[in-house]
Amino acid sequence: MEVLAIIPARSGSKSVKDKNIREINGKPMLAYSIEHGLKSEKINRVIVSTDSEKYAEIAKKYGAEVPFLRPEEYARDTSLDLEVFEHALKFLKEKEGYVPDIIVQLRPTYPIRKMSDIDKMVEIMEQDETIDSVRCIAPAKEIPYKMWLKGENGEIHPLMTDIPECYNMPRQELPKAYYQNACIDVIRTRVITEEHSMSGKKIIGYEMNENFDIDTEEEFLKAAEWIREQNKKKVSVIIPCYNAENVLDNCLESLTAQTIGIENLEIILVNDASTDGTYDRLCQWEQKYPDSIMVINCTENGRQGRARNIGLEYAGADYIGYMDIDDIAEPEMFEELYKKAMLHDTEVVICQSRRCTLEEYRNGIGKTDSTEEKVYFIQKGKDRLKFLQEDFNMAVWNKLYKKEFLQTYQIDFPEGMLYEGIYFSSLVKRYAVKVCVIRKVLYNHIRYKESSSINDNQKVKEDYLHSYILLYKEIQRRGLYQGYENYYDMELLISGYYVYIHFMFVKFGYLEPIRWNRARKEVLECFSDGMREELRILIKNFEQNHKEYNGTWKIIMNSLERPVTRNEVIQMMQIIQLGGMQNE
Repeated sequence: MEVLAIIPARSGSKSVKDKNIREINGKPMLAYSIEHGLKSEKINRVIVSTDSEKYAEIAKKYGAEVPFLRPEEYARDTSLDLEVFEHALKFLKEKEGYVPDIIVQLRPTYPIRKMSDIDKMVEIMEQDETIDSVRCIAPAKEIPYKMWLKGENGEIHPLMTDIPECYNMPRQELPKAYYQNACIDVIRTRVITEEHSMSGKKIIGYEMNENFDIDTEEEFLKAAEWIREQNKKKVSVIIPCYNAENVLDNCLESLTAQTIGIENLEIILVNDASTDGTYDRLCQWEQKYPDSIMVINCTENGRQGRARNIGLEYAGADYIGYMDIDDIAEPEMFEELYKKAMLHDTEVVICQSRRCTLEEYRNGIGKTDSTEEKVYFIQKGKDRLKFLQEDFNMAVWNKLYKKEFLQTYQIDFPEGMLYEGIYFSSLVKRYAVKVCVIRKVLYNHIRYKESSSINDNQKVKEDYLHSYILLYKEIQRRGLYQGYENYYDMELLISGYYVYIHFMFVKFGYLEPIRWNRARKEVLECFSDGMREELRILIKNFEQNHKEYNGTWKIIMNSLERPVTRNEVIQMMQIIQLGGMQNE
């Protein structure tokens, strides 16, 4: 069947001036009804009947046809819908020979409606040719059995007389009454053109509870707020992008295929002054998904920390996820993280990740489908220690964060440096009270020859140390140091200064002093004199505050000038294992 949608948009509203084209959340109200018609699976054609050139241009911009301007006699306050529709159908038949089977009336004052409701109402007509029309109805708040007609002498008479003294009966014993809400009307063309009616005799009611007919300023504001809430994304995914034109498609394809639905994601791509074709490629993705992808272009490179901070400023969702542009999310990642966040009302949800090549990812190597989960309620030091030992890592990209949590505690990234995640994640693990952990691998950290990060080995090692010093100072500034002295001193001095511990564990095995000192020499050569002096000050302060550790910190101080021995390495490992929160 041929189904035509007609949107009657007169320009002379008196209640709210030009209400049909007034902007509501960035679009003229008329545009919403046009979009509803265009997105319906049943409607073949959408036209707007208007008396205004201005309205006509707006209607065309949003995809509707405007084959005529409505004559003045059909554009008055007193004009009937029937006159408007008879004029439109007559014009289309005479000028185009076009006669649809079914007419759908979409009033422009209803910016909120479901396309599925339109389609279901048309289906009702398709399945039974004896039906003249289908009208939207909603339960009446005031039932007619309790209503009265008042005469000139003040005497009242019941509106409804089919039930004796219905006005004295309990409401629950009276028939349920409905009112027509006019959001969607579906009518057979012959009913309009032959019977000169907008309804006919056999009318089916289609119950619809959610709708806004805008006729007052208050209704306009309520509808705008409702649309904002409905259009709000569930998760904002922030992704720094630097020289990634050859790998970004894999990442974005994994996001647009998320089971949570691309319509529920806000993907914020921050181009960090790329020197290749990354920005142009990102813009192509934005054009393909304009409602879900936003590209922000930075003309100066501020490293991933600055890009992530900028992304958070633009994020509109209540939950925030971070990704690297060269990584891949499993299809169900954000749906599962979001569901757990909502179920447990957590500040952070953590999933498992795997480091793999693109080939290993495609072959499913290292993937786990565990359904196990754990929720931490962190109330004191030992709870936090258990959480950190069992389930926390410093990566920022395998987690979902409540935006309110990040804003409340002012948790952001240091800018202009690498290892910005150490600072960010350390604050997250210090403030988080309720955390859910999923044992399932949902994030794939892909190993490419090319990386989205700037490759600078010397700066890598110095930034690693600097991130810990920056964090150490911030912890003290926030007043978080007291009561956690052992933990933070151990973490910041050992992890910060002994940056090569990380490399030694991964590459060499930590009990081989020759390789340890080879790495030590390589790292210390990267440190500036100022950085070494800052370390000396930190170590001296620690010695003064923690007399029981004097012997150990002499090793640290001495290692600034000479290689360490095997016994010193073993002693350092014992300090790492014994120091910290466990004594709190």
